[in-house]
Amino acid sequence: MGKYTFEVDPRSTKTMISRVISELFGVHPVRVSIVNMKGKARFDRKSRKKVSLPVWKKAIVTLKEGEKIDLFEVGE
Repeated sequence: MGKYTFEVDPRSTKTMISRVISELFGVHPVRVSIVNMKGKARFDRKSRKKVSLPVWKKAIVTLKEGEKIDLFEVGE
């Protein structure tokens, strides 16, 4: 089984992600897991103030056995 990770819109749901993945890539997702990623705090180089990076959502999509997504074509 192949697993793929995508950065998705924070308002999206598991069913929305599954539907979009199947329409875009022509595959059949078996499972969709969602992780809400917290923005990291860091210091800005110019102002030397503490700033935080934005919150984002990560989707981990598991496909049926034997299916894969070709994101990059490797060729000569």
